[in-house]
Amino acid sequence: MSKLSILIATYNTEQYLPQCLDSLLAQTHEEWEAVCIDDCSTDGSLAILNDYASRDERFKVIHLDENQGQAKARNKGIAMCTGDIVCFLDSDDWFAPESVEKIVRCFEEHPKADSVLFKCIKVFPDGNKEEFINRSQFPLTGREAFERSLDWSIHGIYATRMDIQRKHPYDDTCRSFSDDNTTRLHYLASREVHQSDATYFYRQNPVSVSHQISIRRFDFLIANKHMQDMLREMGVDKSLLDLHERERWFNLLGCLRLFFKHKASFSKEEQSYVLSLMHTIWKDIDTSVLPVSVRFKPAYMPLRPFWHLFLLQEYLYCKLVGTSSRF
Repeated sequence: MSKLSILIATYNTEQYLPQCLDSLLAQTHEEWEAVCIDDCSTDGSLAILNDYASRDERFKVIHLDENQGQAKARNKGIAMCTGDIVCFLDSDDWFAPESVEKIVRCFEEHPKADSVLFKCIKVFPDGNKEEFINRSQFPLTGREAFERSLDWSIHGIYATRMDIQRKHPYDDTCRSFSDDNTTRLHYLASREVHQSDATYFYRQNPVSVSHQISIRRFDFLIANKHMQDMLREMGVDKSLLDLHERERWFNLLGCLRLFFKHKASFSKEEQSYVLSLMHTIWKDIDTSVLPVSVRFKPAYMPLRPFWHLFLLQEYLYCKLVGTSSRF
């Protein structure tokens, strides 16, 4: 049977790490390796990794001398992987006992499958669990999976063939959010994308970047811009570029509404940075690809070239309607 390489980038997660690693020792399929990259942790995470590696040779440990972020850490680990298939497992998450077996079996039963999604179970701090339901029928072509990942109609917790992973390493443009780009490139490069019932338990961490209010949340826009640049460099067809460009527009609106909702949480310097970034993105997006129903819809109109009028439009929308968004 095929061998699965599991990338575990670790930074200060000693509280959860044993559960993550123990879930691998409990696997019913034994042909796996865990490449564990300690991203210069300041707690006991590295000691925990070394302890597991001393007891089971399937654990390989890399220690980074400076903190580089999850994407760069995972890319360091790829060089050590020897499996036919690769996936990530965040150090505060864990697998069900049959997860590796079920992922491997799905690849073997479907020779054209290049990416296979796990069944994602979100685990909340109070212990409640909720399954992420993919809004799609599988299998999908790579292009279909790419399109459905833009608004996360399908999630991004999956395994892929090693040749695709090596061709498209993790995007390290930003410390957060740019890993979404990698997921989409892996899907796009796949002949088929399948869904398995291999369970991945995804801990909902209230202190993660995606849950905190900080200027790092707006790295999302930088990552979006880099995705568009990569698609252009790859020479994808215009319809796919336009689809992603429309998604960038909705993401900009979401970020701007988030900013207005939490403006008081940012310093004057941070406010200036965020507005400058959003102004740059606003000018960069090709709004001619937006549907007419969007271009002339209140609170969605680009209002080029009047940046301050556009800001006023969004501010009034937030005041009158609220700040709900897709971001």
